Amino acid sequence: MHTFFLILHNWMRWVVILLGLWAWFSAFAQFTGDKKYLPVHRRSGLLFMISCDLQLLIGIILYIVGGWLSQWSDMSQTMQQAAARFFTVEHETLMIIAWILVHVGWSRVKKAQSDRQKLSRSLIFFGIALLLILIAIPWPFREVARPWLRT
Repeated sequence: MHTFFLILHNWMRWVVILLGLWAWFSAFAQFTGDKKYLPVHRRSGLLFMISCDLQLLIGIILYIVGGWLSQWSDMSQTMQQAAARFFTVEHETLMIIAWILVHVGWSRVKKAQSDRQKLSRSLIFFGIALLLILIAIPWPFREVARPWLRT
């Protein structure tokens, strides 16, 4: 079961990244262009938010069934090991902050009065969230991910 959710979480990462890039770049192109907030911007932001919700749900399941929750029992030991610290604390914290930014951003975009405000809020909130997501991913080239890639 753990392997299934790990593979699903890994593949879903690409969906989140692609939808986040779509939401951000479509807003950027329009912001620098004729500055109209179009239905495609609403759709891309909504799909980005939904994909983040699904990824969070899969991540919570992984956190529980993968044994990361038990790492909290000996936090001093966990914090001394870079990989354990990353997967127990850092990854989750950054991803939850990104998830919050996407939701706050989506809400702020919907409440904005002008097209320019909607586009600029999309750029700010979705851009920062996407940056945090990219930073928090355990990419294969990162030292912290290598112990788990060998297994």
